[in-house]
Amino acid sequence: MSGKLTIKQRRTRDTLCRMCERAHIRTDDRGDTIVHCRAMGRRLDRPVTECSMYTEKYSMSLYEMEKIAAIMDPHRRHAGFYMPGTAEHKKLRDED
Repeated sequence: MSGKLTIKQRRTRDTLCRMCERAHIRTDDRGDTIVHCRAMGRRLDRPVTECSMYTEKYSMSLYEMEKIAAIMDPHRRHAGFYMPGTAEHKKLRDED
């Protein structure tokens, strides 16, 4: 029986942990990388491709998005942004 066996080695940079805020990733001087998952509280020996505890590192939480959100009043006649000091800006401020 002859067959072809292909072993595909996955690199640590292919892991989902690279973009997770719960991962602690260390690389030593030989290039070996150690990944520790703070959500699970243990070291991961294999690359992760799917995780139910994944939290994207650069995304904003709901609280952070609500903090910067503009409150829109549907009853106002004007919507948008005006430069401070312009007549439109003063007019809008006077309506409040």
